Amino acid sequence: MATDNPAINHNSIVPFDYGTLRKDAVTFYVNNKVFDGFKNIKIARNMMSLTGTFNITITDKWQVDQEDFEIKPGDRIHCHLGKIALFEGYIDKLSLSLSASSRNITIQGRDKTQDLVDCSIATISELNEIDFTGIATEICKPFNIKVLPRVSVGKKFSKFSIRQGETPFEALDRAAKERQLILLSSTHGNLVVEKRGNKRAVTELIEGVNVLSASANFDNTQRFSEYITVSYTHLTLPTTPYV
Repeated sequence: MATDNPAINHNSIVPFDYGTLRKDAVTFYVNNKVFDGFKNIKIARNMMSLTGTFNITITDKWQVDQEDFEIKPGDRIHCHLGKIALFEGYIDKLSLSLSASSRNITIQGRDKTQDLVDCSIATISELNEIDFTGIATEICKPFNIKVLPRVSVGKKFSKFSIRQGETPFEALDRAAKERQLILLSSTHGNLVVEKRGNKRAVTELIEGVNVLSASANFDNTQRFSEYITVSYTHLTLPTTPYV
């Protein structure tokens, strides 16, 4: 998990008070309130995708006079383990299920870098004599996302052109590949620039020892790779009758 190192002050939409977070407890913070008492939380980060995802299920006993959660899609959310940030992003989906004795609320979302994946670049068409950090800084500026280079980003681009309708991530990914860089999302949803690894891990993965869970899917559908096309010749009959 990439962290914001050196530490930076992130600008929250609402005032954020670390004093409200409980030691050694996983809590999430939205709309000036700290929420806990959830059933499970899942955080996923895929090396093939810039944006990390989260899924939180809250469960509690129903109380008639209980204050509403007042959480809705689009809200800014922070998740912490004690005072250690796990992710910062936005809520995409919210699902509610009720029974006679309980209610379950499921919150799904992604970190702040989702803006780099969902939007198109509208204000930049070309950048000249600029390195990757400069390109990333200009592209990320409208989204209030900081660029955190951890390595040398290589030589400058003499000219870097933005393609019509290209998203920030598509443009940055294209530039990063030219400089053999990889893009990661930090725990505060900022853009981390790293180098591709050139060493293999020496630790073995052993079932029942250091592998807590694993799954595999073997799929034989869509297995054909050879396609044969059949064409025919169109014959034109004469316009005059035969004699």
